[in-house]
Amino acid sequence: LFPDSFEESALGLIPKGWRVGTLSESCQSIYSGGTPSTKNLEYWNGKIPWLSSGETKSKFIDITDKKITSLGVEKSSTRLAKSGSIVIASAGQGNTRGQTSFLVIDSYINQSVIALRANPDIISELYLFFNLSRRYEEFRQISDSHSSRGSLTTKLLAPLDVLTPSTKLVSVFDYIVQPIINKICHNLS
Repeated sequence: LFPDSFEESALGLIPKGWRVGTLSESCQSIYSGGTPSTKNLEYWNGKIPWLSSGETKSKFIDITDKKITSLGVEKSSTRLAKSGSIVIASAGQGNTRGQTSFLVIDSYINQSVIALRANPDIISELYLFFNLSRRYEEFRQISDSHSSRGSLTTKLLAPLDVLTPSTKLVSVFDYIVQPIINKICHNLS
């Protein structure tokens, strides 16, 4: 499964047969959400999970602090992030911006959360999550250099390099990691 040599790439030496692509190539979608008006109580305290950037402090998200109603979904720009999506805090106080989490529930997201859905023809959600979750400092640096407020955007994330192994190796990675993730999720509930 593992190559016995390296080759040059835009990132320097990488295992032979691996490729460097962009995050946008590795994803089916990259988007952020919105917030229903907090002045309209009909939009809040429903049963639908709604995620804010501060909740990305948990690596695996199985519950949200706030819930919205179907009317809140309908009357706002919030968007659904499906279970298996990777979410990144694009803004937030203190250490929040750049935190990366894995959703184990379907949840709507606010405008300070970026959701990414892996392209299964190229990479798996778990591989992408572990790739991105180790890049916190990189996310902080690119957001600081492009904005006075230090926020990440989908446009800043899309061109980032992603090192991708063969699809066979990604499958083996998932085969090994998925049972561990299942146990983590089971322990959360």
